[in-house]
Amino acid sequence: MLRILWVGADSSAFWFTLLFVISCMALSGVFSASFSVFNKKSSAVFRSSFLHSRVQVNRRQHQQQPRALASMASKTATSSSTVVDSSAPRIPHVLTVAGSDSGGGAGIQADLKTCAARGVYCSTVITAVTAQNTVGVQDVHVLPEDSVAEQLRSVLSDMKVDVVKTGMIPSIGMVRVLRRSLSEFPAALVVDPVMVSTSGDSLIASSVINEFREELFQMADIVTPNLLTCVLQQNNCTRWVHGKEYYELCSPRINTRNTHGSGCTLASCIAAELAKGFPMLSAVKAAKRYIRTTLEYSKDILIGNGRQGPFDHLLKLKSGFYPSSRQPEFNPRDLFLYAVTDSGMNKKWDRTMQDAVKEAIEGGATIIQLREKNAGTLEFLETAKACLEICRFHGVPLLINDHIDIALACNADGVHVGQSDMPARLARNLLGPDKIIGVSCRTAEQAQQACIDGADYIGCGAVYSTATKPDSSTIGLEGLKSVCLASKLPVVAIGGINASTARSVMEIGVPNLEGVAVVSAIFDKENVSTETRNFRRLLMEAAQDWNWRYLFEWHTVASHSSHSYGRYIRNRNRNGLSHHGGQERSKQVNARKLSNQWKVMNSTPRRREYLTSWPSPAPILAPARGSKPISKPAPPAAPTAPPSLPQSPRRIPPESKRQLQSVLSDMQVKTGMLPSIGMVRVLRQSLEEFPAALVVDPVMVSTSGHVLAGSSVLSQFREELLPMADLVTPNVKEASAFLDGMRVETVEEMRCAAGLLHAMGPRFVLVKGGDLPDSSDALRASRIRTHNTHGTGCTLASCIAAELAKGSPMFSAIKVAKRYIETVLEYSKDISIGKGHQGPFDHLLRLKRDFNNARKPDVFNPGDLLVYAVTDSRMNKKWGRSMADAVKAAVGGGATIVQLREKEAETRDFLETAKACLDICHSHGVPLIINDRIDIALACNADGVHIGQFDMPASTVRSLLGPDKIIGVSCKTPAQAEKAWIDGADYIGCGGVFPTTTKANNTTIGLDGLRTVCLASRLPVVAIGGIGASNLSAVMEIGAPNLKGVAVVSALFDKENVLMETEKLRASLHS
Repeated sequence: MLRILWVGADSSAFWFTLLFVISCMALSGVFSASFSVFNKKSSAVFRSSFLHSRVQVNRRQHQQQPRALASMASKTATSSSTVVDSSAPRIPHVLTVAGSDSGGGAGIQADLKTCAARGVYCSTVITAVTAQNTVGVQDVHVLPEDSVAEQLRSVLSDMKVDVVKTGMIPSIGMVRVLRRSLSEFPAALVVDPVMVSTSGDSLIASSVINEFREELFQMADIVTPNLLTCVLQQNNCTRWVHGKEYYELCSPRINTRNTHGSGCTLASCIAAELAKGFPMLSAVKAAKRYIRTTLEYSKDILIGNGRQGPFDHLLKLKSGFYPSSRQPEFNPRDLFLYAVTDSGMNKKWDRTMQDAVKEAIEGGATIIQLREKNAGTLEFLETAKACLEICRFHGVPLLINDHIDIALACNADGVHVGQSDMPARLARNLLGPDKIIGVSCRTAEQAQQACIDGADYIGCGAVYSTATKPDSSTIGLEGLKSVCLASKLPVVAIGGINASTARSVMEIGVPNLEGVAVVSAIFDKENVSTETRNFRRLLMEAAQDWNWRYLFEWHTVASHSSHSYGRYIRNRNRNGLSHHGGQERSKQVNARKLSNQWKVMNSTPRRREYLTSWPSPAPILAPARGSKPISKPAPPAAPTAPPSLPQSPRRIPPESKRQLQSVLSDMQVKTGMLPSIGMVRVLRQSLEEFPAALVVDPVMVSTSGHVLAGSSVLSQFREELLPMADLVTPNVKEASAFLDGMRVETVEEMRCAAGLLHAMGPRFVLVKGGDLPDSSDALRASRIRTHNTHGTGCTLASCIAAELAKGSPMFSAIKVAKRYIETVLEYSKDISIGKGHQGPFDHLLRLKRDFNNARKPDVFNPGDLLVYAVTDSRMNKKWGRSMADAVKAAVGGGATIVQLREKEAETRDFLETAKACLDICHSHGVPLIINDRIDIALACNADGVHIGQFDMPASTVRSLLGPDKIIGVSCKTPAQAEKAWIDGADYIGCGGVFPTTTKANNTTIGLDGLRTVCLASRLPVVAIGGIGASNLSAVMEIGAPNLKGVAVVSALFDKENVLMETEKLRASLHS
């Protein structure tokens, strides 16, 4: 398992960027972990979390309403520096006051990851720095109390904090400092009295315990001690346990060694839920479910050599880790022979989808789109997993047609969406920046919109008429050419293309037409492999005659970059244009990292970054570590070094060295702020002992203009770190400082600075700029107007480090980082955190939610199952009403929950309907559940989903939706009900109890079958299937306490007056 070490410190932006490093790792499976429910020392069959609530002591009354805090005026900031937009959305905010864990499993790091996973902003106050790993705690360095007090004032005076969560507070003075700060800036308080780590190491002196009892416990909303802390508290623990209200939360035991940081995570999750406005019991339940889900999701990962490893907090960002399965970035040349599957043709020729995909790839297909319009979700998912394994084995990307949820569940390489499917921008938000997204387009306007929405390529057609889509109109070769010329994206032609028309398509003379997509031409044949091979040969002949010569000339003239040249050589072989020399050269290119000579990368807003390997105008291939370059012109002389500075009298901090020794082994290292000569030397010595790839972000001047490291550190950086670095990422001010004040303000000066810095020893140099003129070799991006840019430099370097840890080449890593920054800045440009000119941004956009949580009353209330309305579009059509009107009438009549079921609608129509119905349901305080389509639920932020036995498994759904969404499962047997409970469902729908017209072929289980399942189920049950006024009382009188209600379709929606019928049904249930 690859990991990243980050070296640096800052109480807000830097630590939040540490969270970004961790999120990047989780985003791609670089770093993962697991978590214990409450305490690993529990020996019972079920791990239990206990909540003791004394309502009369709860002064802040979280049970009744979200906390409202008064605006806090800064005593240190001047009015001229205050920028507050009262209309901007504000993210719930938790401040954690705790110690740092160098191993990343507990403490501040666990708090950051947990709050991010729960959709809450987290600021930090560091009380101590520990050197610890999976083996134990090696050292504890307590920070001065004045430093802690200043950190508290910095955060609390500027930002509106909803909840303060405490962790390790190692001294009496710090306890008093925190109490005084909370008296001045009131906030809800969650106290996790970290006195003994889960590995058994004591973290604070016993003298601090009395101060906790006297100062903090009296102010706390909730206290979350573990068993060992309770022993230290002695009689006080007994008094807490024996109270008036007592709750026990149980779940199946999960066997795992990955329990490090369990207490920190539980308390942080509770704090996050309280910050969002949930009552206390709901917050604890959500935390319990979150812990269980993360435990199950990452129980088998391995990080560290000790007996207690960390766990994966960011499970929603988790994806499979395939170090060498395919190209690390989208390559437009993969569109050359684009095979689109068809299950009907496979059935005609009596072959499986897997066989068809394998034959197509063996015949030369360069990319596969899996299209399944008629298969059930579970069948589609299993087919996708099998085909993905085949594609990964051959290094060919697999895209899923339309179903983003299937792509997420199987970790496919991307998706292809049409104009009636989910919009590309929503697909990008769900999939993240590193997946491939293609969009079907027929017009120049659609192509331009696809580019704006973040697509990677467009599929243009139908060029000719096709049997697979007989109703689709054609655009012909002229239409194809006009779209290609208007598109800024690579294009693949599709629609009726076969052996007789392929050459005409490839010869239309546009540089961004990369290939053709085919269906019938290869899959409606007996021998797929032979037909694919023949079709590929035909395409290669057409390419050699015209298009590929033109493309090669266009790429080299437009870019003048060895990256484009190297990519051409590599893919020239993949596309069959060379068989011997090209193959050997391709191996060389893949063996050596490609550099981009003077390539300009445009970050937002209007930033320029220059990546260089050698300052030469000729295309150069950069060598991999330890290999010789293909060619290397003599570099320019390095700038004259300044006179040697006297050695700093400061002693090398032993805590820094112990932290590094605790965690360094086989990982990427990314540095940030290193404020002393001694720390630079400690890092160099550690890297010599434990070699690792190194990304150096020389944080010396912040984006706000503050100097963060003295000039005395510069020479040490040049001598110690730059020669060891794989990549250095200075901004223009830092580059100027490295070069003794050399002017770096224009594009040409940035190029010169990059070359001079490269001569100092790093393998790559990336110079980050500001508002510079456009350049012809720039990768352009639209300017994003936002003041939320704090930490962009740290984030860029962290993202690059994360991509390198996954095995991506340098240039690919930088392109992904650039896209990531563009996306997160656009996504969070209007949020408001703090009062200054430069706020932070939302790194974890894939976890972003609408924070108007007041509209949802609780996590899940089984009482909501009483009147469970399941929609039916055909019945609405029969009675001449829209889906929104039907849902409004049902909730107006007393429906307590609505399931939106749309089997025939297009994805985009389904999504728009879901959004409209969600607004209606939430205005009435009623949850909305989506049937089957997890991607629709994610895109519209529905309250949950309901799935059947032939839909996606509940365990997979839980991993995609996270722990706080409602999941229901249709069950007919006790075994299915037990499996639903194990997989993390919230309720089961049991039936069909009676025959029903909506599912004519569905077998019934009757009242006896319903009773059997109810008595066996550990979950709440809603009965479904043919239930109406005539049999309602018989269903509710079966004598099962967990039967909470009935689900109805025809009894409500196959009537003229839905509102009246719902009122009658609800009245009957109450009677």
